Amino acid sequence: MATGEIPFNYIEHNYDLALAIISSIHPKIHQNIPVEYVRIMKQCWEANPDNRPNNKSG
Repeated sequence: MATGEIPFNYIEHNYDLALAIISSIHPKIHQNIPVEYVRIMKQCWEANPDNRPNNKSG
């Protein structure tokens, strides 16, 4: 969304990609993305759900 590029546009979107994503493959982080977006993206990739951002306040 931040770049207008489709994630993993260099890989066929299939079962193998789905397994790779589950195994922690991540999309490329472009240099022109705001630092705050990069921070949130990396938090979303955390294996531990307690370390991921949520929409709960307080």
